[in-house]
Parts: sequence; structure tokens; C-alpha cells
Amino acid sequence: MYRLFFICIAMTVKDYIEIASLVKSQILDETSRAVYQKEVEIIKLNTEDQLFNKGINIEGGLLGLYSHTYLPKEGSLMRAYPKTKNKRYNFLESGRLYNDMSIRVVNNQVIFENSDTGNKLLELRSLVGAEFIGLTSDNEYRLNYEIIQPELFKFIQKYL
Repeated sequence: MYRLFFICIAMTVKDYIEIASLVKSQILDETSRAVYQKEVEIIKLNTEDQLFNKGINIEGGLLGLYSHTYLPKEGSLMRAYPKTKNKRYNFLESGRLYNDMSIRVVNNQVIFENSDTGNKLLELRSLVGAEFIGLTSDNEYRLNYEIIQPELFKFIQKYL
């Protein structure tokens, strides 16, 4: 025979308002924590989804098409190939561009950065004529509602 015990914690309206106020005061910090915890996943929205798989810039426009077929160079990542004529740019060669990506949170905004110390980033920007480091509106939606929101719901549910 099992007995079930229910513990009921009486919470006054004042208690609830104080806890809600505490949650509200910490929500921006919790958002930042969630972003940094999911940094790799967020960066992959840009590098894997937009650049590698779709070959698009942050506005959703095509980065460009290869004018001819390219063969791998020494040090190339084979998953970047084949790069064939009239196929979308994928901006993957050695992996350095993707590996140099990072994010930071400023004023509740996710800022994408690339620590490229050479001219490769400038060269690629001039080649495509558009910004490609950042998120499309579709991936901003995924960031907000599929990555950050579930983490915030967990945080809120701990208190309310």
C-alpha cells in the first residue's frame, strides 16, 4: 500500500509578485547565459545552415555561384567538395572562417564576430558584396523560439 503525500506551499500574492519581480530582474542575464551555453548551436545556424548548406547571406540572398569546378588544395576539408561550376558558394575550404566565429551578447542582441586576422574576410565580403556573418530572419526566429525560449521557460518554471 502506497500513500501519496502532497505538499502544498502557501504562497501569498505578495510572495508571488516578489518572485515574479525577481525573475523579471534576472531575465536578461538568463538570456545571455542561455546564448553562451548554446553558442556552438547558434554559430552553426550561420556557418552550417546559411553558409554551407544554403550558400546565402544574412538577407537570404545567394552568395554566388562557382564560375568553374575547383579541386581540393592541400589542407582542404573534403566535405567542402565538390565545388562545381554553377553550384552555390559554401565558404568552406580549410575550416578557418567557420572556426574563427564567435558570438557575444550586447544590449540583449546576439552579435556575431570573426577573429580573422588576415584579409580573407574582407576578400569574401568584397566578392559577394553583402554581409554574411549573422543570421537571416528565419534563423533569428529559430534562435529566439527554438533555442533561447525553451531555456527561459525552464528558468521561469523554477520560480513560478
